[in-house]
Amino acid sequence: MSFFEHASNFSLYQPVMNNVEGDVHVTNNWVSDHVPAIRDWLNPPDPSVNLNAASEKRTPGTGQWLLSDPTYLKWKNSEIHLLWIQGKVGSGKPVLSQSQSMVCFYYFDNRDNSGAKANYRGFLLSILFQMAICQDKLHPALHNLYKNCKNGSMQASLKDLENALAEVVRDMQSVYIILDAMDECSQTSQVLNLLGSHSVKLHVAVTSRHGHSGSSQDCSTIQLNSIDADISLFLDERLEKQNRSQSLHEEIQHALLEGAQGQFRWVDCQLNTLEKCVGAKAIRKVLRKLPRDLEETYSQAMERIANGEQRDEAHHLLLWLTYAFVPLSIEEVEDIVTVDIEEQSFNPLDRPGDLTHPLYNIIDSSLVIIGPNHFVQLAHNSVKEFLISSHNQVLASGLLEFNEQLAHEVIAETCIIYLLHFNTQDEAMYLADYAAMFWPDHLRNVESIKQRVMEQYRYRFPWEGSEPLGTPLYYAAENGLIHVVLRLLPAIPDINAQGGEYETVLQAAVSSGQEIVVHHLLEYRVGVNSRSELYPRALSVATAEGHQPITLDLLEYGANVKTRSGFSNETLLYIAVILGHVDTVHTLLRYGADANVQCHEAYRNAVHVVAAKSPQTLTLANPMINGEYHDETPLYLATIFGLTGVAHALLKHGADVNAQGGFYSNALYAAVAAGHQTMVCDLLEHGADVNARGKYQWKALCQAVLDRLSGMLSYELGIVHELLEHGADVNAQCGIYPNALYAAVVHGHRTMVQEMLEHEADVNARGGKYETPLCAAAHLGHSDIVHDLLEYGADINAQCHGDYANALYAAAVYGHQTVVHDLVEHGANVNAQGGVYGYALHAAATRGYYTVVSDLLEHGADVHAQDREYGNALHAAAAEGHEEVVCVLIKYGADINAHGGFYGNALHAAAAQGHENVVHHLLEHGADHTQIGIYGNALQAAVLGGHTNVVHDLLEHGAEISTTLLYAAAAEGHNAIVLDLIVHGADVNYQSGPEYGNALYAAALWGHRNVVLTLLVHGADVNAQGGLCVNALCAAAIWEHRDVVLVLLEHDIDVDTQLVEYGNKFSMEAAEELKNIVAALQEYQLESARYGNALLLDVGEEQITNSDDILDHSQEINRIDRGSSDS
Repeated sequence: MSFFEHASNFSLYQPVMNNVEGDVHVTNNWVSDHVPAIRDWLNPPDPSVNLNAASEKRTPGTGQWLLSDPTYLKWKNSEIHLLWIQGKVGSGKPVLSQSQSMVCFYYFDNRDNSGAKANYRGFLLSILFQMAICQDKLHPALHNLYKNCKNGSMQASLKDLENALAEVVRDMQSVYIILDAMDECSQTSQVLNLLGSHSVKLHVAVTSRHGHSGSSQDCSTIQLNSIDADISLFLDERLEKQNRSQSLHEEIQHALLEGAQGQFRWVDCQLNTLEKCVGAKAIRKVLRKLPRDLEETYSQAMERIANGEQRDEAHHLLLWLTYAFVPLSIEEVEDIVTVDIEEQSFNPLDRPGDLTHPLYNIIDSSLVIIGPNHFVQLAHNSVKEFLISSHNQVLASGLLEFNEQLAHEVIAETCIIYLLHFNTQDEAMYLADYAAMFWPDHLRNVESIKQRVMEQYRYRFPWEGSEPLGTPLYYAAENGLIHVVLRLLPAIPDINAQGGEYETVLQAAVSSGQEIVVHHLLEYRVGVNSRSELYPRALSVATAEGHQPITLDLLEYGANVKTRSGFSNETLLYIAVILGHVDTVHTLLRYGADANVQCHEAYRNAVHVVAAKSPQTLTLANPMINGEYHDETPLYLATIFGLTGVAHALLKHGADVNAQGGFYSNALYAAVAAGHQTMVCDLLEHGADVNARGKYQWKALCQAVLDRLSGMLSYELGIVHELLEHGADVNAQCGIYPNALYAAVVHGHRTMVQEMLEHEADVNARGGKYETPLCAAAHLGHSDIVHDLLEYGADINAQCHGDYANALYAAAVYGHQTVVHDLVEHGANVNAQGGVYGYALHAAATRGYYTVVSDLLEHGADVHAQDREYGNALHAAAAEGHEEVVCVLIKYGADINAHGGFYGNALHAAAAQGHENVVHHLLEHGADHTQIGIYGNALQAAVLGGHTNVVHDLLEHGAEISTTLLYAAAAEGHNAIVLDLIVHGADVNYQSGPEYGNALYAAALWGHRNVVLTLLVHGADVNAQGGLCVNALCAAAIWEHRDVVLVLLEHDIDVDTQLVEYGNKFSMEAAEELKNIVAALQEYQLESARYGNALLLDVGEEQITNSDDILDHSQEINRIDRGSSDS
């Protein structure tokens, strides 16, 4: 019945994280420290218990069909992330999934009420620990999680565990996980979602019953529909161990195979029954009356119990196994069956002894088993389902009463009887831990029996408190069972005896807030100021928990109000303040607590607990949590946490409202930083210094303004208004800003600006990037704020240093037309100088803000004003191509031909930049194209820039063609411009000098083939001499412009004469080399003529420098030409 019988059939070895070499790489950052401690801290469910139980039931040879199943093979080869194996109840899936080949494995099991093996957290803990431990070392993710949880003093959250698992998985190459009994998992979707989030590396096999809802996930499924062959092997193995005849063996096998219906569980139960039969006759009798299914099997077992001699013991034990909160050991079961509920007694001498084998004489083995580690449990999950189902309870009602209420009643009474029948802690009292811990939980589930149980406490029992267990009084007090407490009090010789989690009865009652119980304990003279080794005094606990009536009761009975908290060594008042227990604060102050005592370092853990309730408060409290400041007063803490009632109480009892201390220095500043307006008002009314300096030496108004402007706090201007109303210095430095008004302006907060102005803020105060509030508002385009500032007397023409000059300039440079209009309407000087562009008009014109330019001109801006770099406004607009702006400037009388600026004049600027519409507009309005600028005249500037349309427009307006202009256009390769110049009369053969030659020479030198063609077509002399390379042919050949050489050869060039002239100037050897190159090209020209193409195309980037190279490449050249010709 093994899922993987042979290791060779599966690529994983050893069950816990010892996988195939290479899957886990234990690096130096894996740690060996705290491994046992971390195991104890996580306390993961141990799946090896289920594994061992399944291993014991293995039958060699079963499950072999699965190893050849195509779906399984795909999963094994990592082609499938999730493999789901489904079968009937009891079809052998747990055994089928057991293997020595797993990397990680887990068995979901809900047979007990703890839920540890059935929930998501238990699964996550187990898988994480299995994957994170290797070679006795831990993955650093788990070690870090342990440290972050204060070395195991805190429980890790599910999110923290999931994050740790993700880190571990990232370090793995591939992990196989096998999960059994997914139908018993109470949180299937969470398990599958977690595994699905790591689907690349995790390969998961799951077993469950048919039709389990989780199996709707995206997965591949194998159905265990026909496993008769496996059942037959199982029967052979079991029957071979029995001394039966072959014929009887065959009878049994035939009968059980016929009735099995694919359920190993059913077969196993019948075999257990048959093994008890003596003789073939008895066996055949059983075979004739085999139960039809598991339900009938269990019903017959219950009938045998009901008719047995130990009916009551079996009945109670089944109730315990079904409803106990944790699994039970065989030793605990021995004590359970020894308790006599009817006689209300327990005698250790009556124990039955070792029940390992006799247990099956009490309860049928089909219902219970003794598993590994000697834990007794229901034999199968189907047994629990049978017992708790309402249908089967009706069927069994005539045999044994079975329901949850009865179970809790039986268990509670058993625990109480057990606890009351021993005087000292005895090592043999195995059930003591469970009884002491859980009897109140069971009792609370059965209200109807409380009074009857109380009656059993009439008589007194001698009792001695024991460690670590608490007395019954301890647990009764902790759970508020006042009737139990009142009956037990007279029976307890030492009411202050220690034992239990909180160590004393009073501590237990106080911690759980049992007010009435505490009062009765105090009346019985319990030690009100006593403390244990681990826990603080009762008053400290009551204060921390906010149990004000208990706090008052303890103080009335003499508790010391000046005692310090046991955990943090802080005063009780501090603890009550930071936890916000207003009534408790009042009570402590009334009994003499000091309102002004400062704190100690250790209280920051408590601060963290409170602060964590909101992100905002946590941010404010971080300096305290991190231990940066330790001198906070109670009033300071109350203000930062917004505890208004606490603050009132402290102020009423004389707390110093201006005491210095803490990160924010004083209570008012802290209240402002936290955004508690009511608290701010209270502190101001009680005399807080509104201008006292706090954090960073800022004043409270500065903090309020900046927090509001930055959006850190969502309050409106209430706090700012209150501070101003109480005399806050409105003109004080405000962080990085010169004052609060300036800060509000920069952030565009008009309401706050108005608030500052109404409280007489200096509207012309200087400072900051923009120097004045008005300049800042204008630059940022806050038109409403500009208007407000002007209304309150802002100097409209105040000059600022740097880039912004004045408010009008600042608005104009960014095109804020509304602001510009408001400023000029209020009398701003439109011709004030300053800033990068010199004038507001220049700034707007340069950036193309037409409406701003128009507004400025309408209000008298000087259209002729000159700036050293940008000239006049028209020059600036023309250079940037802003046609509309150019038009309006001309409309307002701008001098079109004014000299100045970088380009010299507006036409030259537009021509150089290729703004053809602007050029045309300027020419139409009389621009002088003969004026000289940085690039000569406008036509020369346009030619150098290659602006064809601009050149044409200038030529059409009569621009004069200089003698060198055609040469320049040809050298730059501007073919269209060359043609336009020729059409307008340029001399095609003009020589620019002995070193420069003519236009044809320039075009050939630079390889501009099309320009060469244009010039030749329009009469250029192909044989003209001139230039450093003597003539056009030599220039093209030297610089390897082969296509140009071929064009020249096509136009009747005198090759010999050209080469002789070259040789005369340089050497005949050089001329001879050129001759070879030209000859090769001529030969190519003749050859390629057959293909209708006389032009040489480039054959790549490889340079050809002599005739041999050209001839060697002639075949490739011909190929390219042919292809080019075809296309």
